[in-house]
Amino acid sequence: MKQKRLIYILGAGRSGTTILDIVLGNCSGAISLGEINRFFKRDGIAPIRKEGSKVDTLWKGIKTTFDKKSSEDYAKLNKVFNKNEYHTNFARIYLFGADDFYQETLVKQYQSIVEHTNDKKVLIESSKYPARALNISSTLSDDFDIGYIYQKKTY
Repeated sequence: MKQKRLIYILGAGRSGTTILDIVLGNCSGAISLGEINRFFKRDGIAPIRKEGSKVDTLWKGIKTTFDKKSSEDYAKLNKVFNKNEYHTNFARIYLFGADDFYQETLVKQYQSIVEHTNDKKVLIESSKYPARALNISSTLSDDFDIGYIYQKKTY
C-alpha cells in the first residue's frame, strides 16, 4: 500500500490553481508544495516567504536533503526540468518518455520532499504543467497514489 497521496493541480495561469493548492494544503493531513517545479529555478529558495515561515522552513529542509542526494548545479537542473516539463515538449515526452537523468532527479526531489513531510498523508502540488503531470504519473506512480485536478479558467 502506498504511504502518501499526491494531488497534482493542472490549469492555466490565473485560473485559481494557487488558491486551490493553498485551500487543500490547509486540510488536516495535507501540505501544499506549491509550484515545486520551480525549485531549481529558485535555487531551492521558497517564493516570497518570510524567513522562518512554514513554507520557508519546508523548502530549506528539502534543499538540504536534496543537496545530500545530488551535487548537480541547480542552473543545469533547471534546464533539464524545463526540457522535460515545458508545454512545447509534451508530444516528445508523451511519445518517447522523459530523459533518464530527469526521472532520476525527479525521484530524488520527491524523496527529499517525503523526508520533510512525514506527518502528512497528502501532498498538493500546483505546478500546472501537463508534461510534469505525465512525468509524475510515469515516474512516481509506484510510490504515490496520484490524483489530478484540472482547474479550468472561467471568464
